[in-house]
Amino acid sequence: MVFGVHLSISQKLTGVIEEAKKRNCETLQIFIQSPRSWQISTFEPEEVIAFRKNLRKEKIAPLAIHSPYLINLVSSSFSLRLK
Repeated sequence: MVFGVHLSISQKLTGVIEEAKKRNCETLQIFIQSPRSWQISTFEPEEVIAFRKNLRKEKIAPLAIHSPYLINLVSSSFSLRLK
């Protein structure tokens, strides 16, 4: 069994690894965009590469990416099921 937390990426992806280390996390869950909007976040390729490298270096795995709260798989609205 591994233990981790759900952390904010408000301080960029690199800040998440530092916070996870402080909390002795073995795994991690993050949102990659606002959980309450369809607004897509963008990341610089260098930031993503550094994030993935640091995850491996710190042996934090698995990484879980949380979907936005807006997705509703049983909605009668076609657009809510597919966004």
